[in-house]
Amino acid sequence: MDELVYYYFGSRNLRLTTPQLQGTDVQILQFLLNMLPDNMVPGKLVEDGIFGPLTRAAVRNFQNYFGLVRDGIVGPETFLRLGHRTGKYATGEAVFSSRILKSGALGKDVTVLQNRLAAYKKPYLNRRADGRFGLFTEGAVQLFQSDFPDLVADGVAGPDTYNKIFIHAPLGGRTLRLNDRGLDVYWLQYYLYQLKYYRREINGYFQAATSTAVKDFQTAAGIAIDGIVGPETYLALGTSIAFPQQEYYYRVQAGDSVFKISRLFKHKMEDIIKLNNLTAPDYIIKTGQLLLIPPPLNFHLAEKGETLNNVASNYALPLIDLQKANNLVPDGFLIPDETVVLPGYSTDLPGEIAFLQPTDNRDDLIKLNPDTGTATRLERFANLSRRELFLSKDKKAVALLADEGRQIIIYDLAKGTSRSLNIAETAESIDWSYDGSKLALSSGRVISALDGTTLFSFTGMMPQWFTDNKSLLYFDGISTLRKINIETGNDQPVLELPDYNIWFFTFAAPINKLLVMAFVDPGRVTFTLLYDLTSQELIEISRNDFFGEWSRTRDYFLLLQRDYFGEFFPWFYLKVNRYLCEVALVGEELYGKDVNLNNNNFSPADQAFLMVLSNPGTFYPIPAINRDIYAKTLNSRLLTQLTIEKKSYSPVWL
Repeated sequence: MDELVYYYFGSRNLRLTTPQLQGTDVQILQFLLNMLPDNMVPGKLVEDGIFGPLTRAAVRNFQNYFGLVRDGIVGPETFLRLGHRTGKYATGEAVFSSRILKSGALGKDVTVLQNRLAAYKKPYLNRRADGRFGLFTEGAVQLFQSDFPDLVADGVAGPDTYNKIFIHAPLGGRTLRLNDRGLDVYWLQYYLYQLKYYRREINGYFQAATSTAVKDFQTAAGIAIDGIVGPETYLALGTSIAFPQQEYYYRVQAGDSVFKISRLFKHKMEDIIKLNNLTAPDYIIKTGQLLLIPPPLNFHLAEKGETLNNVASNYALPLIDLQKANNLVPDGFLIPDETVVLPGYSTDLPGEIAFLQPTDNRDDLIKLNPDTGTATRLERFANLSRRELFLSKDKKAVALLADEGRQIIIYDLAKGTSRSLNIAETAESIDWSYDGSKLALSSGRVISALDGTTLFSFTGMMPQWFTDNKSLLYFDGISTLRKINIETGNDQPVLELPDYNIWFFTFAAPINKLLVMAFVDPGRVTFTLLYDLTSQELIEISRNDFFGEWSRTRDYFLLLQRDYFGEFFPWFYLKVNRYLCEVALVGEELYGKDVNLNNNNFSPADQAFLMVLSNPGTFYPIPAINRDIYAKTLNSRLLTQLTIEKKSYSPVWL
């Protein structure tokens, strides 16, 4: 087939003619219609850019659903319901996509570009729309373009870029308010549904329930509460949505049943029924309804240039099953790092996981089988001061801090029993000795793990054990790491960094290496240093990291890095990078908006690690909707969801 002629979307009315209309505008129309559920537009069009009888039928179904004249002609009214202002709705102004936009451009079409980029599920724009194409807009366009192999990342918005924006950023084409309706309202409701502010049927109609949800979201975001979705709300939505998508929804299609869906995902019907509160006896589901699928659930993290066909081939899955399970994902190139659910795909994750789960003003200690998703409550605690598990080196016990850090609870994972130790001063962290007999507290006190008796105290911070069980590495509070022997009291410097302010370190005692994170005033940029205590070699390996964790074998380590760009906000995204101990960067393991790592998160053979994913609250104070645990398989793009609709803290692999 010859390459389609470019027509900017909205440049002409689209209808069935002889010969049939062809062009990129027809293709965009087909993409947009395919993004809607079967109860609005039944079936799926071939996105060939030819306006044939099937495309006309789909347009008529769209018009019928949204209360328009059912003539099969895409004119100003139909374009508007597709989220695009043309004709009488754009009098005296440039229609979005009708001209090339670059640095220095002004106008309402620039505002639309900015709103669409702000509300994109992987947004790069870090300020609200103002109609001025400046440095930040140019950067956002360039980063958007860099996600697609068929775009030139030049920061100029032209025909090819517009076509991608229409498909991947369907929200933001107009200001939305009460009584509006259309495809963009559908996606607004879908965003609010993910954030738990809208829990009704997603129907594309901006009615009272949608207005209330918008106002509730605006209240939480700390922005003007008017129920109108404009530049500030678009920016707040785009930056507050989790990426990768934290919670997967299966969208029910025509002919679906709970039985068919359970077969597709190889899950028990009763688990799907229970998770979605479906009503007995028939457990009826509606076309277009969103259903949660219980974990464990596997995903592929898309790479640049991949399509669903590539993913199906890589995992030996039927393409039709992959398309069915990912029917909210547009055809064509996938967005890098977005999640593609792998229906029916299973993986082998060994061992067991423990984590904390807040429940009724208390905290449950949960044990989870990552292969089956079976969770067992071990014990419930009151008055924890930190939601953090401090795992013993042999993985047989966890310590917890309670009563504002003045009490330590020891839970024996083998025996299923707990005991409490009262301590003389407040503690914020605990490090177990390698033989499990002693606890080093953040305050510089060493106590017996058996009865809490003070064995030694000193002035220092963040103490961590050497393998001899009698020496500690600690921070003096400024720029020096020191080693102290608790039997002799011998105290000596290990690493002095007079030009830095140390704020974090983690010690791999079995290999005598440590990671240090420090900053130089004014402190925006952090420096990550690797120090070998044996050779005394100090190497700068990275910047802008704020957490590090060694693997069980100590062959490599993870760094959690802030991805800086722009000046309006300090950062948008986080990267989990993996390094060999020889300081070679192995690769990026994950790229997302809100990623939480903690100690002891590696599987027994170091083939995977745990993390908690959530919606971000970096720019707007949106509370965490859920904090769910995921396992990332190393040297692959496989991500496994282990919990759903939980607020999980401090997962450790036993």
